[in-house]
Amino acid sequence: MPKQKRFIPSQNEYVIGLFGEKYPKDFRYKISTEWELAEVKWLISEGDFESIEDYELSTTRLLLNQS
Repeated sequence: MPKQKRFIPSQNEYVIGLFGEKYPKDFRYKISTEWELAEVKWLISEGDFESIEDYELSTTRLLLNQS
């Protein structure tokens, strides 16, 4: 069986985000747990975010340290 080559991303395929973490260039934060979803729905009801998508985009910008 041939040995599979390991994919090593080049420097142009990732960005350095918050706390020096590396993220794929097309990274987008997604809600991952029911607990987080419930918390986001509460934040929306409080007026902190307009929608779940707004929360995900805001979190993505924060993690990627972009304004």
